[in-house]
Amino acid sequence: MALKPSISVCLNNKCDVLTLTDTTGLYAAITNPTGWGSPNEDTDKLQSAYVYVYNSTGNLVHTYDVLSQIINPAIDDMPLGTQSWQNNDGVYSFVYSVESAADGTIYTSDTVTEFFYCRLLNCIEEEKLKIVSTCDLVKLEKIKNNIDTLEIFLYGAKSAFACGNFAQVATIMETASALCTQLDNCGCGC
Repeated sequence: MALKPSISVCLNNKCDVLTLTDTTGLYAAITNPTGWGSPNEDTDKLQSAYVYVYNSTGNLVHTYDVLSQIINPAIDDMPLGTQSWQNNDGVYSFVYSVESAADGTIYTSDTVTEFFYCRLLNCIEEEKLKIVSTCDLVKLEKIKNNIDTLEIFLYGAKSAFACGNFAQVATIMETASALCTQLDNCGCGC
């Protein structure tokens, strides 16, 4: 079998740093026939390597050149570096593509689709922190209602994502973000 790159992505809890990791692994005839190394392409024989990021509507939002991060010899879970992330919460798809220097063959990963919602989580946490310092019962009730509403939005968006309904995720997250923005001292970057 030919090389089949694979990737994992992780967004930090501040929603501003994306960590990319090559999870292709080393070639092994039985356990990883699509890994790096003979008879497949090896990491020192590449002329380009990119991670493409698409939003839920399929528009390209980022292209990360990761060639300089690929090491030789390859290792399992090879770090491809961290990237600044300033995008809103939502569904994003990642495609990892490498090009052979020998013959120009392009090897592409399967699409990895992630739902990032840390800004909404941060908004919920900021509201929970307000409970600690609030003595006014009317304000306390409003804060509790805000938390309940935001958590319902989050659960609804997670359910829509699990069902592959990315348009519904976007709609729910836009509404949740609008509510976060209206809250006093949100501090969540919504």
